[in-house]
Amino acid sequence: MIKIRPKFSDTVIFSDLHYGHDAEFIWEKRGFDSPEMHHEYMINQLENELVHHNRTIISLGDIMFRGDQKRCALLRESMERVAKVNTFWCIDGNHDMKFLNREKLQRVNRIGDMAMLQEGNQVVIISHYPLLEWPSKFYGAVHLHGHCHGNLDVISDGRMDCSADELMRVFDRPIVPLPDILDYIKHRDLEVL
Repeated sequence: MIKIRPKFSDTVIFSDLHYGHDAEFIWEKRGFDSPEMHHEYMINQLENELVHHNRTIISLGDIMFRGDQKRCALLRESMERVAKVNTFWCIDGNHDMKFLNREKLQRVNRIGDMAMLQEGNQVVIISHYPLLEWPSKFYGAVHLHGHCHGNLDVISDGRMDCSADELMRVFDRPIVPLPDILDYIKHRDLEVL
């Protein structure tokens, strides 16, 4: 498993933007009137990271669902622009591997299936799919994943679905700073106990 040591305060997380997905159950659930509005919003959210420099940007997969050549080119150009001034890491999701393999993004680091983020004693295990057990879980490690679109029952065990659907429900935006996510998990899990 790859180990990444970012500065947590300068790290943002997102998953399952599903750029290029035209099905109503994606864009309507997220509050958009059309797939075009959804796609434009998601690209704009990604482009907003251009105002920051030297951040670590991590996609937990499915940044792209599928798309024609124009959509693929727009997303590729956006990702490359953001990666030019930031460090961009991308986990393979179940929908975007063809896009990632075909586009050969020059500045985006591919992780594969799973990675460990660590700053000091804080450990965060990231993957596209949810895990029941993960390294250092019983020593306080947190697990962030995507894929479930907010459809997984919340189990207060240090795990969180970071799909755009769930991040928009909890934080009202699809790309969220890591400290905000960790703080939310900490308080959520304490409330249940």
